[in-house]
Amino acid sequence: MLSNYVAERAELFYCLSYQAFLMGLYLIRCGRRIVFVTQNQNIIRTCEQLDLEVIKLVSFSQKHICFNSGKVKKYINQLCLLGDGVPLHFSHTQFDSFCFLLINAYSKVAPIFFYNFEVEYGVVEKISLDYGFLKTLFLRLMMKKIYECECVIKKVRGVYLIGIDREFLERHNIETVDNKDTYYEQIAEAIKDRQIELKKCQNLFLYQDFSNVTWQRSINAIYDLLNKKDFVVKSHPSKKIAEAALRNMCQYPKHLPSELIFGNIDKNVVAIYSSSLISASKFSHLKAISLIELVEWRNNDYKMFLKKDLVTNSNGKIFFPESFDELSALL
Repeated sequence: MLSNYVAERAELFYCLSYQAFLMGLYLIRCGRRIVFVTQNQNIIRTCEQLDLEVIKLVSFSQKHICFNSGKVKKYINQLCLLGDGVPLHFSHTQFDSFCFLLINAYSKVAPIFFYNFEVEYGVVEKISLDYGFLKTLFLRLMMKKIYECECVIKKVRGVYLIGIDREFLERHNIETVDNKDTYYEQIAEAIKDRQIELKKCQNLFLYQDFSNVTWQRSINAIYDLLNKKDFVVKSHPSKKIAEAALRNMCQYPKHLPSELIFGNIDKNVVAIYSSSLISASKFSHLKAISLIELVEWRNNDYKMFLKKDLVTNSNGKIFFPESFDELSALL
């Protein structure tokens, strides 16, 4: 039970993404006892595979939050009661309404630490008649009225969602750990001794679905080239590979963080965009290659936003080929 963790000096890390999970691994490497807290089934599977402590949270939908608040409140109160005095860490400012409700209550019973290394999307300032905005606005109002939790609305790839801002952190006396500039060096240290052995391969392609922000014909041309090379595919944990060209290639288990399988790759880690490319750029034996410039984008501003993230956090160590001949030469 959580109450046992107080005496044993444990700390909780709420993991929405693998970026947060890897930060937890770094804290473990630093000698701290970290217990992962998540609803994410892929992270739960990884914790079990690595024999790490994990608390499996009940998953609540937006419908539950709005119309079954008694059950949600009871569960949050149970977590706060059991976790009284146990520090909680987290790192995301969007995507998870339940987490923000938990933090809203948990801040009254234990210290909370926010790690400032993930991408933080801007707050939507203008009211819109878009259905997605109105639906998210309703959720925001219900969270404020029922749970006294004041959040904001953000927009990511055209999708509106609930988020938090700096004022939320200040209101709840949450301490910020500003490790944006050191995160990827910390992760490189954390994963050195945690590589999972799989089939060896020359090149790894990290698959994500960008079909809603790119033109598919340019994606298909890339897949045609990859099929002619020695590649294994690793899909994003939340995505299913739809393209037949990639389904015919060898695939690594998608529930594993990409960073824990780099030891199986001899040469290159390739993706259109993935934060794992930044991690790959820290490995001396790997070449990290982004295909951003080979894809036709519907929104050039979004493309440049992604590219800036890769360039900045890799210290310019990621390659951006601008032609298929240049890509072939890199491979």
